[in-house]
Amino acid sequence: MRHIDNYGIMNYSFFDTIDYLRTGNNNQQRVYEVLQQSRIMDILHPFTPILTGTFPLDINVSGSDLDIVCCFSDKEKFIEIVQANFASNKQFCLSFKDNNIVIANFIFMDTEFEIYATNVPVKEQNAYIHMINEYKLLNKFGADFKAKIILLKQNGMKTEPAFAHLLELKGDPYKAMLNINDIL
Repeated sequence: MRHIDNYGIMNYSFFDTIDYLRTGNNNQQRVYEVLQQSRIMDILHPFTPILTGTFPLDINVSGSDLDIVCCFSDKEKFIEIVQANFASNKQFCLSFKDNNIVIANFIFMDTEFEIYATNVPVKEQNAYIHMINEYKLLNKFGADFKAKIILLKQNGMKTEPAFAHLLELKGDPYKAMLNINDIL
């Protein structure tokens, strides 16, 4: 799933929409349908939603959720829209971290969703940066590396710790995965 522009530079804009899922593997096509049925990307459009995490990278395992990052300029308006559109879903929960982070969790069509929103542009959020860095690593190290990541995840390891483990990165794996330019 390499996307290179006319200048030979890696291009990640295909992650800006969910269209790439439509032609992906069976899991990605199912995710596309769930996202379409939920209308979540349309509803959250004013907040520049991007699906991040394991499904875009095809490293999801049983129990993986759909992670959607958003950016708001008006936190109260964001909360109002999320509650109005998703509060009726199973296990809906709204939580807050610090003063500028809103997290909404729920289940739709037997699929777990997590919406993470803050006032930071989505492409500057850690979840997005992690996904792009993981995408680069998966492309660089290939199928065997990907299989090892999936195996670690199947054995209970979270995504960033799995990457950090295989790359022998030291310290906090979430911080380490933000700064991997020397590996790439």
